[in-house]
Amino acid sequence: MATFELQVEALTGISILSSGSNPTQAELTQFLTDGVLDVTEKWLIGHPQDREVFMNETALQVAQGADIGGADIISVLRADGVTAGNFRPCRKISPSQQSQVTDTDSLSFASAYNPVYMVSGSNVKVFPAPADNSGKDSYKVIYVNNIPKDSGGNSLGYSDSALGYFPADKVYLVALYAAIKSINNNMAGIIADLGTFSMATVTADTIASPGFTYSNASDDTSIDSAIVDIPNLEALLSAPTYTPPKVTGDTQELTGTIVAGAPGTTADFINFEHWFDVTADYIETKEDSELAGLQLNKISTYIQAYQAAMQNQLNEFNEANVKYQAEIQEHMQEAQNEVTRLTTIYSKNTDVNIQNAVNNYRKDVDEYSAKLQKYQADIQSYQAEVNAEIQEQATKLQTETARYQWLQDRAASLQAEYIAAFAAPQPAGGGR
Repeated sequence: MATFELQVEALTGISILSSGSNPTQAELTQFLTDGVLDVTEKWLIGHPQDREVFMNETALQVAQGADIGGADIISVLRADGVTAGNFRPCRKISPSQQSQVTDTDSLSFASAYNPVYMVSGSNVKVFPAPADNSGKDSYKVIYVNNIPKDSGGNSLGYSDSALGYFPADKVYLVALYAAIKSINNNMAGIIADLGTFSMATVTADTIASPGFTYSNASDDTSIDSAIVDIPNLEALLSAPTYTPPKVTGDTQELTGTIVAGAPGTTADFINFEHWFDVTADYIETKEDSELAGLQLNKISTYIQAYQAAMQNQLNEFNEANVKYQAEIQEHMQEAQNEVTRLTTIYSKNTDVNIQNAVNNYRKDVDEYSAKLQKYQADIQSYQAEVNAEIQEQATKLQTETARYQWLQDRAASLQAEYIAAFAAPQPAGGGR
């Protein structure tokens, strides 16, 4: 038979690892342990006659105070004081009768042939008192097992495939229970991951407008009046930046307009950061998948609005970027026009100093144009990074929301199957 881990993975589609998964193998072991106890309790509520199929018993006790951890006692047996292994059933008494059952003159006196027992806390005591008499005065307690074990009597773990002191036809219910808890754990992990949702401001590697200043190499002022300095773009232009809408806190764009004092305006309802905590509480503490689903729908609606806000901010960024690129092109063209004009004016001038000045000017403008081209490339890269991050966030939200919804539906299906297993069978024709 497949291990419990493989059974739960098959039921849930969740990969369970020693660490880093939701749940981990250690958590699955705990779910299995809880499942054994839950199935035992639920089954015996409707079928108390089946206690023996969940039965365990202590070793032979030769001293008072067998500790059974508060388990449901089926029976207590005491040896008859003559033959080891020849047990007599004990009658239960209240602690107030303790002195009476040890008084030989009392009608309630307990003999080895008519023994009694009482429960003190989680301990069981028998009368006549036990003794180490080669088993002739020992006793044992038969009880509903309350410490889950594997088929070998060892501590139950995720790698086991069978249970001890447990009916074989009910083992699948333990796997169902663990599967439901594993799904809830995984759903809580999704909520915790989405709770870290943010939109980081992306900055380009280099967004610094290059400056340009003409310098007359010959210091010949005869051409100064003909040369017009190209303005420094850093002073004229401001590169557009993408500003994401706020998603955390209770004053973000999408929830900051909630009217104070209106229904549902406490911090847990207004602050988006708390919404995931509320959902996790519905799942893990209250175990109310319906309320958790409604809360998730609320989060999903907010996220859709947030995506629209992100797109609106991106549209504004794109619009500003188009204008910015046009302004850059305009100033680049001004620089090129200036080079052409100066070249025409001084093309026939044989003065070496003037020619050097024009050549230096042309060289500066060419370098300036190269820097502007790089600047444009940086802006385009910046725009691409913003678009990529928005798309990544949107894809993650859609994927995780869809996965959560599938898990929620799967948990509901397994939960219905689990509950139905404990329903009392109805007689044929009972609905007529």
